[in-house]
Amino acid sequence: MSTIRKDKELFEEANRECEKDDLRMLTLKKEMKELKKKTEIDRNNRITRGMIYYSAERRKELLDKADELKYSRKTIERLRNIDDRQWNSDLVDNDLISEFQTIEKYIGNFSQKKSKSPFSILGKFINEAR
Repeated sequence: MSTIRKDKELFEEANRECEKDDLRMLTLKKEMKELKKKTEIDRNNRITRGMIYYSAERRKELLDKADELKYSRKTIERLRNIDDRQWNSDLVDNDLISEFQTIEKYIGNFSQKKSKSPFSILGKFINEAR
């Protein structure tokens, strides 16, 4: 086989690989665009559902409990300043929903630790015996 023929085959092979890569890049760009669109829809849905779940009553309950458990006073005060007029889709964002979710997890974690302590178990046992 001549050198020119071999070089041409190698060139054509490299060219085919570049075309495959370009096609794959185009496919990935399309998938990325679709994923961004889906992510935006999912975030908006999360915010809407979070606004319903974290109603005024639920927010007050969580903040009161978090205050009892010595959660960050600065965060609690900032979140307490959000009234019902501000609890709308123009002002509530994903980060704010996440903050209430974090407080809820903090309270849940604290309750789990407390319920596993020996004194808590003893107290439950005494109360059930009555």
